[in-house]
Amino acid sequence: MGKTTTKASSRLGTLNLYNQSISVPTLVNFELTTDLTIGANNKGTGVIDKKGLVFNKTYKFLAKLAGSKKGIESTKIVWVIKYMSPSTSRNKFITLKAITVGPEFTLELKDKYKDMAGCEIEISCHMQARPKKSVSNKYFVHNRFRYFDGKKVLTQAQQRMSKPWLIDQAQSSLCGMACLYYILIQRSSSLYKKIAVELHRTGIYELSNGYSIRPKSSMYDIKPDDSDYKNMKMAEVDWIVLASTRSSESNLRYDGIETGSFDQLGAVNWMGMLTRMCKEVASYSSTKSHDLGLLDVGKTIINKRNFSIDKLFEMDKKYKSGKKIIMMIQPKMISNNKGDRDINSIHWIVYEGGLQLFDGDGRNVLTDSLHIGRVKFNIFTWGEEPNNSPRDLPRRGISVTNFSTNYYGYIEVY
Repeated sequence: MGKTTTKASSRLGTLNLYNQSISVPTLVNFELTTDLTIGANNKGTGVIDKKGLVFNKTYKFLAKLAGSKKGIESTKIVWVIKYMSPSTSRNKFITLKAITVGPEFTLELKDKYKDMAGCEIEISCHMQARPKKSVSNKYFVHNRFRYFDGKKVLTQAQQRMSKPWLIDQAQSSLCGMACLYYILIQRSSSLYKKIAVELHRTGIYELSNGYSIRPKSSMYDIKPDDSDYKNMKMAEVDWIVLASTRSSESNLRYDGIETGSFDQLGAVNWMGMLTRMCKEVASYSSTKSHDLGLLDVGKTIINKRNFSIDKLFEMDKKYKSGKKIIMMIQPKMISNNKGDRDINSIHWIVYEGGLQLFDGDGRNVLTDSLHIGRVKFNIFTWGEEPNNSPRDLPRRGISVTNFSTNYYGYIEVY
């Protein structure tokens, strides 16, 4: 009798264990239940046909489990995200982990995940009780400026590293930003590349001094084939860098698109702001602004001396000492554009030396501002190819007969 009872207990125990094992869910697979979004394929073609995840959107993943419904709802699932960042991971995978109760996992792509932008991420999951049995899928996370081709942006940035004069604000009002990045490249071309690439990828760039470039969020949704963007005739990298930097400084919510006077006003580069940004963004140690104020104008009237030309002598001397000089002028100084002295006629250029002075008869003069009829010097502006120069810098020579009426002031940077 005792032996028979023992056998019965043994069979019952085996049966209970078997019943318990089939009630535990089994992980089969998982799927993304949220639609992916089209963006640039980043092959240098500008084609927009790649599907991926985008920021400020919530994605839901659903694990497929076989077993009892009650068991599925109480099952703990471990979700793991792995990716390799081009800027922070240094050839090592970054791993994020979350545990959910039940089969659903939610990923809300916010700024805290900005380092995933432009990366392929691998998402895997396993039951906490069975870590060796996992499934995984890969997804692409779009760059923040998802419609702009990453390879084109990188190529253009690399071109500007060796030829900064290629920077061109074209039909926009971003001339001050063009000058800012022109002198930034001369100081650190690698910093310019980082700003350009990371702005395109993550939509944000934080300098080591704490200054943050963060454009208005609507800029991330602009497409290169949008008519308003095309009308500005800007290269992709110039628009992303110049417009993003100006947008992050704008109290008028400048969004990178200029369709009227208000938009142009939002993009104007005021002297005080640009002077400060030469330190904060371009990382120069010292900057100082020099306006042509009413006092100088009054001196010119009383003494009949051209104090604007004196400022030009002053700029040239500082330029020769190694300082960068950014001039505020009217655009008609270098073209036939018409316009009075108002906010829309302000234009920023970089002074590049080569100063020559001529009297009314075309004869060379030195420092006699009373008899100067024409001046000639070299500048950077509008992305124009330079003349031949031993320093390979922009040497676009301009000849000006009305310098005093078209000059407003300058910024010295060193």
